[in-house]
Amino acid sequence: ATHDEKVVWDALRLIDKYQIKKDRYEFQMLLGVEPKLRRLLLKEGHRLRVYVPFGAEWYAYSTRRLKENP
Repeated sequence: ATHDEKVVWDALRLIDKYQIKKDRYEFQMLLGVEPKLRRLLLKEGHRLRVYVPFGAEWYAYSTRRLKENP
């Protein structure tokens, strides 16, 4: 799971290089992060899961994750 655009593009290059079928991988991103990149991946037919934190500590968790991986 990543919202780092460079990592996504690197992954796409490897997927293309090794001709990995779209049913063999997926991308995952935290809700609210990189909506343009999410739309692009979906438009190109890639599977994408959106991670939605919930519960009493959802905000603190989300903030912490974004600080760890800007």
